[in-house]
Amino acid sequence: MKFELAAPVDVYVAPIVFGEDMTRQCREERALAVLLDEIFGPECERVHDASGAPVVLSRGRRVEAEVSISHSMHYAAVAVGSPGYEVGIDIEERRSQLSRVCPRVLSAAELSAYKERPDGLLEAWTLKEALYKAWRRHSGGEIDFGRQLHLPMPPGTGMAHTTHADGTPGADYAAFSRGGDFLGEFACLSVVYRGISD
Repeated sequence: MKFELAAPVDVYVAPIVFGEDMTRQCREERALAVLLDEIFGPECERVHDASGAPVVLSRGRRVEAEVSISHSMHYAAVAVGSPGYEVGIDIEERRSQLSRVCPRVLSAAELSAYKERPDGLLEAWTLKEALYKAWRRHSGGEIDFGRQLHLPMPPGTGMAHTTHADGTPGADYAAFSRGGDFLGEFACLSVVYRGISD
């Protein structure tokens, strides 16, 4: 399934197929490999840069696109940004532990605002993860999710931003979230992106 955003980013989602005698990790990797083959061709290979971000190679050369990858229990997702764009994606399904984990990664204001929305903590979690993935190459080190990654406020307004560890402004990112029934299971998908100059 491909989502057309009004942006220089394409988003692809595919189900993780159960069955066969494979571990969860093997099923996730297989689903991601199928998606990447569909997007970039059968000659592609996924490697990671020094920050841990995925890089896609085709015939040994880096493809001219920015790539972010995510998976949940039932889905694999890939965001492909045009050259010159940073992109991050996350997809998650409803999980009871979000109410325990979110206070550690959301600011007090974010927690208060997002917990009032239906599936708001799920939306907040996926936005934070997507923002982290987009900014990690440029953050300058460890990232404090609560102090350095800032969600759109009020929720749904469309812009997220980052702050360096010393408190100086980082970057602004367009933010998109969609919760709903993707291929049979409820999930929340979030994508962030921004244009960068060389």
